[in-house]
Amino acid sequence: MSVLGQTTGLLKEAWSKAQAAKTLCLQQDKNMAEMGQLLGIGRATIYCYLARLSVPTGSNVGGTSKA
Repeated sequence: MSVLGQTTGLLKEAWSKAQAAKTLCLQQDKNMAEMGQLLGIGRATIYCYLARLSVPTGSNVGGTSKA
């Protein structure tokens, strides 16, 4: 099904990368740029995937906090 020409779900390859991004994010040992490099996708795409999977992304997720 599409809305305004866009598919509502993720393709199989994208879904796989989204799940991998979620795993990497929850491990908190890589920042977004490192995750993107590993997965071959951009940081913005990672944020979109994580939002779609309801994974919280804060300043201390996937890197060090500047508190």
